[in-house]
Amino acid sequence: MKSTAVPSNIRRVALALAHRYDPTTAENDIDLRNAAHADLPPVMRLLHIIQTETDDGEVLHEAVLYYGSSMVQIAWLSELDVPGLVMGDLVTLVTGEAVCQFDRGVYLVEAVRARPTPNASVPIFATIPPEWVGNAAILARAQQLWSRLEREDALWVNEMLWHSEVLRWYLQDKVPAKGAPRSRFERAVDEASRAAHYHSDDNISVHVATALVQSVEARGGHHG
Repeated sequence: MKSTAVPSNIRRVALALAHRYDPTTAENDIDLRNAAHADLPPVMRLLHIIQTETDDGEVLHEAVLYYGSSMVQIAWLSELDVPGLVMGDLVTLVTGEAVCQFDRGVYLVEAVRARPTPNASVPIFATIPPEWVGNAAILARAQQLWSRLEREDALWVNEMLWHSEVLRWYLQDKVPAKGAPRSRFERAVDEASRAAHYHSDDNISVHVATALVQSVEARGGHHG
């Protein structure tokens, strides 16, 4: 993090947030001298959001986002409700650089947009909270397998798993197995691990990607 000047629009977010907890807060009471800029991932998963109208008629958004084993609180202002925000979906921070207000532990950002376009630069399994899976070890295996994919195969996997309704089905739908039923995700990670073991380096990527998402493709693919 680095200390730097705080833009006026971010100061407005800080004031609106302060008013949520103490309506008597004046602008001069907002001290961001110890605030710092922080680089947040541009795409994160929305876990929770509260939206309240300010005295100026704007909407203050307070959200909890997840990425890479961390949950962060963010806040931003908009003139209207942000359309398309769905709990569990991926969202995009308009700027990857946020201002952290240390007294509340909240990152103040310019805006958030719903449902970003799938891209290969987002490690999709790093956006999944462990409680969605119940098995942190297998989630870590999936992340490691994804990291071995070529860009076009990483994009394909991301496209298949990008939307939360498909992802939750993939993570939670049970399939027959010896002993207790297992989720499609668990079976896919096992199959992808075997593919990584048995195939040579020159074609490992496509085999691992196929194993990871073949059940989603058989279901009919992703949908937006």
